[in-house]
Amino acid sequence: MRSSLVLAVALAAAPAFAITDPEIADIAVTAHKIDIARGKVALSKTKNAEVKQFAKQMVDDHGAGLKEAVALATRLGVKPQTNATSKSLQDGAKKASARLKKES
Repeated sequence: MRSSLVLAVALAAAPAFAITDPEIADIAVTAHKIDIARGKVALSKTKNAEVKQFAKQMVDDHGAGLKEAVALATRLGVKPQTNATSKSLQDGAKKASARLKKES
């Protein structure tokens, strides 16, 4: 019970995190693109049939998710806007990709 009270107090004291619809759209698009790229790297490197199937599923699922995110943003008239979160995702993805490309 005490941990719930501590959590409630911490959440109440936390500053509001304001994020706009265009920023949310960019985060969704960025995340899908990152996962598509990672799936493609796995497809290019693996010889394992199960890993290939999983990587293909990632590429297909996130490709569909990307199309849905873009379609929704278009339908709502929202133009994705780069923001700190999407930049952070991209920076992390670049570092991870550099590391993964060295793997076999």
